[in-house]
Amino acid sequence: AKHDTWRYQFLPLFQFTRTPGTDAHDALFGPRLIDPLELELRTRMCLPTANGGMARLEDVVRITEEEDSMHALLARELLPPGEIASVFGGRSGLRPLHPLVTVPEAAAIRRVNRWGLLRDEAFLQRKALADDGPEWFRRLYLWLHENPWHDLLPNGKRSKLEKRYHQEAIVLGSDKVLRQGGEVLLPVGLRDSPLLDELVEEKTGDRPVCHPGVLKGDGEMGALGKLFGFLTGKCGVQKLDATTVCRNWLLPKILADAPELPAEQLLECTQVCMETLGDLRGEQTELRVITTEGEQLPAREVLLSSAYRPSQSWEQMARYLPGAKFLSPAYLQEPLEPDEHAEWRRFFRSGGVKAAPENGVEEAAVEIVRAALVETHARVTPVQMRNLGYDLEVETHEGDVLRVEVKGLGSEGDVELTPNETRAADLYKEKYLLCVVSPIPHSPQVYVLPYPTAPGRGARYALRVSASVWSEARWSPNANGSEISTGT
Repeated sequence: AKHDTWRYQFLPLFQFTRTPGTDAHDALFGPRLIDPLELELRTRMCLPTANGGMARLEDVVRITEEEDSMHALLARELLPPGEIASVFGGRSGLRPLHPLVTVPEAAAIRRVNRWGLLRDEAFLQRKALADDGPEWFRRLYLWLHENPWHDLLPNGKRSKLEKRYHQEAIVLGSDKVLRQGGEVLLPVGLRDSPLLDELVEEKTGDRPVCHPGVLKGDGEMGALGKLFGFLTGKCGVQKLDATTVCRNWLLPKILADAPELPAEQLLECTQVCMETLGDLRGEQTELRVITTEGEQLPAREVLLSSAYRPSQSWEQMARYLPGAKFLSPAYLQEPLEPDEHAEWRRFFRSGGVKAAPENGVEEAAVEIVRAALVETHARVTPVQMRNLGYDLEVETHEGDVLRVEVKGLGSEGDVELTPNETRAADLYKEKYLLCVVSPIPHSPQVYVLPYPTAPGRGARYALRVSASVWSEARWSPNANGSEISTGT
């Protein structure tokens, strides 16, 4: 025991080969030599330990944690050096075997590590109930996070796959009870929204939450982020941040297929979702929204109103879009920062609100021309659904009938006539009028071109009338109340 070399290497000398069933073994070598020597080795204090002194074979364990991990364990003051072996091994009186000791396989020295600590329910529960319990578990989580475990493979190398702790009851609840991570909630960053707080309380009921003391900072840089990552990523704790609560519990309340809410409640829920989520792309959702008239409609039936400062303000064209509905400005809480209008537009657009009506340019153009003609002509009849090659039949006060084809443009450009429209223009000649309305929806003007397929006006076979032709034919019906001109 005192020799500098043999004190670590003498055990293999006493590795005996037993041959039970033979007279020599059963009558002599077994009971008179091997058994007494092995009993002496098990009971004598003859094995050097890592922290000095000697111990019996049955009282030593080999700690299989990495050296850096053990240094970090001591630095975080999780366990006194003299208690590590006992805690890892699960019983008192154990001592760590000196790493230089050579041990034959038959000696079967127990290997211990963090998993013994994490499965010692009695020890962990004592720590949980202690006054400094939350702080101790905080240091434990940081140690586990910073010193990941990789199982030892049969080839002696460590696995590249980090082992996690979802099955270990090591997450400290606010009631000081330890549970597996999947049973515990971790509310984060909800205190700025009473609505979200109420929703969490309503939905979680009596489900345990993580002890708040575990997450208290002590100035260690990055510690809070590490704790969140460990608890949610490596233990399976369900993080309840504002985004999760909004997405799972609040957003479903304001969808188009949800039961209708009182207007004030719908406004508040929508405002919190916008502030929290910002963008619903990827959610595959359609909102229920409030219109300027106070109705609640699916978002796909509603257009952005001028209050949201869209690039195209269709609300100014409302009288030319029968049945169009626009988004209420009540969602906006003035005063707004310059970029907040854009944030609201992005939110509602991703929730289904339309920036422009389908076929809105064409529909508005027809209605603009119809409204103007009604003021100056005897009768105006919409016929665009009859596929006649024109949109309006117009009777003048002299009894003439004009056929009017309307084309709407968002900006100046060539207009095209279909083959059916071209045939109608050829048939009615000067009594066929092409009305171009542009730009829609910004300050639209009406331009009237009689007989657009007349030689020199349109590229007849290409069915195209260039902007340079129709833009010279602006009509101002309100200037003198005159009928539309059919002159060539």
